[in-house]
Amino acid sequence: MNPLRSGILYLFIVISIILGNVLFVLVRIFLPYANIPTEAALAMGEILILIPTLLLTVFWGVDVRKTFRIKKVKLRTILLVIPLTYMLMPLVALCNAFTLLFTENVVEGITDAVLSLPIAVTFFILAVFGPFTEELAFRGAEYSGLAESGNRTGAILLQGAMFGLMHMNLNQFVYAFVIGIAFGVLCEVTGSILPGFFAHLLINGSSTVSMYFLEDAGKVSEEMSKADILLAIQGYALLSVFTTAVAFFILILIAGLEEGGRDRLALILRPLKRHKVTIEGNYIEVSKTRVFSIPAVIGLLMAVAVVVFTLIPFRRF
Repeated sequence: MNPLRSGILYLFIVISIILGNVLFVLVRIFLPYANIPTEAALAMGEILILIPTLLLTVFWGVDVRKTFRIKKVKLRTILLVIPLTYMLMPLVALCNAFTLLFTENVVEGITDAVLSLPIAVTFFILAVFGPFTEELAFRGAEYSGLAESGNRTGAILLQGAMFGLMHMNLNQFVYAFVIGIAFGVLCEVTGSILPGFFAHLLINGSSTVSMYFLEDAGKVSEEMSKADILLAIQGYALLSVFTTAVAFFILILIAGLEEGGRDRLALILRPLKRHKVTIEGNYIEVSKTRVFSIPAVIGLLMAVAVVVFTLIPFRRF
């Protein structure tokens, strides 16, 4: 993979999601009696990501383990991911609360569909299949290609933006962008998508379980006034300052556990204008290439256009 291929892959993912959703709407309009299983509807978004990811990587004949960053990590790393994830939760909640000033909570819109299914089925789709697909595509294929530019910081930020915009709505974009950056750093530091997958599972799993056991929780934001939301933002902002600092400390501990982790973390925090690569045992300096590509820009602009379009019915004057 390289930045150009990552851009092409993202463009295909965006097109796949847009066309898939348009087709879904058309089926609902012209075939109102068509029975679309709820399970299929919930999993559709992930399938639309997985198909182009697998097809293009197979077509290009990439090294699967290297491209998807499927690598074992230490058990202590996985255990530290648990407190790391929950320390990030207030920051995620802050981002979610901020967007509620401008748009609706998208997750609330699927609550009825979620509760119509057995919890085991929903948990698998939203907390296992979804995170696995997204980590495979974004922290795996996308990031691996972007990182070949040598600009690891730029690659992490760009795949985070790609991941956020892939949701194609403002509400999920903001907190998914933050999560994408956090998981991108975690992937770079450990060299594996597995810690990010586990963290992703914890976040989605907690949200899924809360829908079943705290059914009234999903209605809270509907009843909140703008003043209530602003108050919540202030509370989450104060809390997230502390918890995000703790999360960063845990990340440093994780970096110390994995071989070369601290060096990779240092390169993220202090990016170099030039980077070193090894060729036949000799170190040479090579200028970084651009992390952006024309296909990536086109895909991002298409996703932004959809986000803006979704805001129109919900704009508050």
